[in-house]
Amino acid sequence: MLLKDKVAFITGAASGLGRATAENFIAAGANVMIFDLNEENAEKAASELGDNATFAAGDVANADAVSAAI
Repeated sequence: MLLKDKVAFITGAASGLGRATAENFIAAGANVMIFDLNEENAEKAASELGDNATFAAGDVANADAVSAAI
């Protein structure tokens, strides 16, 4: 539990490398915020990853969207 009580904000985490990163962070004890352009996929990923995952949809290039998610 190297990352217990830590929070990771992971962009592109609904699939691919971002999803794998989220899985590894959760396995290490972190809570993760899945941030992705596709809200439906982000919600599905968070649901599949369990209680240590939450989600928000937005474009990482948009500072307002990132601030709102945080």
